[in-house]
Amino acid sequence: MIQALIEGAIKRRKVILAVTLILSLFGLITYLTMPRESNPQIDVPFVAVVVPYPGVSPEDAERLLVRPLERALRDVPGIKEMNATAAQGVAVVNLEFEVNFDKQRAINDVRARLDQVRGQFPPDAEEPTIEEGSIGGPVIEISLYGGAPERTLYQQARALQDRLEALPNVLTVEVSGGRQEVLEVTIDPVRMAAANITTGELASVIFRNNQLVPAGNLRTDQSTFAVTVPGVVQRPEDILALPIRTSGDRVITVRDIGDVRRTFKEPRYISRFNGQPAFTVEVTKRPGSNALETVRSVREALAAEQRTWPATIQSAIVFDDTEFIDNVLSMLESGLISATLLVMVIVIASLGIRQ
Repeated sequence: MIQALIEGAIKRRKVILAVTLILSLFGLITYLTMPRESNPQIDVPFVAVVVPYPGVSPEDAERLLVRPLERALRDVPGIKEMNATAAQGVAVVNLEFEVNFDKQRAINDVRARLDQVRGQFPPDAEEPTIEEGSIGGPVIEISLYGGAPERTLYQQARALQDRLEALPNVLTVEVSGGRQEVLEVTIDPVRMAAANITTGELASVIFRNNQLVPAGNLRTDQSTFAVTVPGVVQRPEDILALPIRTSGDRVITVRDIGDVRRTFKEPRYISRFNGQPAFTVEVTKRPGSNALETVRSVREALAAEQRTWPATIQSAIVFDDTEFIDNVLSMLESGLISATLLVMVIVIASLGIRQ
């Protein structure tokens, strides 16, 4: 049988050579276009539901958040195990599915149960989020540093984040290492006491006036108009003009008892590069995309964005996953070429060269 196959291949050597050439060509095209990464995206069978509730105690978080979530999520198809954690200001429910679970279907089932139970949460609870479990990390990390003010560094880091998020192969871009900018309200206790205003009343006014309110549409006989309610605080003047209460014919606003200024949150950690304050931009690629192409497009976008920066801001690549990928691919390609040449030498030495 084997002898007949060999004789048939020899008789049809032109066909065999053509098929070999076509297969080699397809193999080369596949090798050049296939995704390349050192840490492939792996979907792990875990989904977490996180419900932030600022100021709530662990006991109240368990009673008000965890128990309704457990009752709603326990009948999700495919659940293997469910664990819940109630902490200060947050409740987390972790769901473990079977290994061969359908990720998108599981997330849709969890989201449907979450929509059903959301109305049972306290009104002050924040919007719940669904976090997917996965194994993977950033493909490139960029550090922005220099002698510029912290606010300028942060603004340029956010601008770079917006530009990188628009790239087709980029999944997420995270900015870390610095403090987030906030509006800080400074209250004069004497003026607040004179106006008979409590801190809880002031905090409630600011909270209620810093929310997005869906206003719907206004219908008339001629047409329909969208109604916009400005509810999100964007400038210090927006907070200063908030009315707290009325005293006779006078409206007491935040401006009457305090002041507002731009500042930063207290840092949980400090990031520095070459002894200077720095912000780190971490880029994660989309699953299935080519890491080499993603990093190449990120470097091009960084170079274009850097031209608009002041001279006091510099950037540095602190991590590049494609360097390891390039080294591994170089070793693979050199080994493949060496093996091919060695096989050809052995074949020619054994059979000789036919004239």
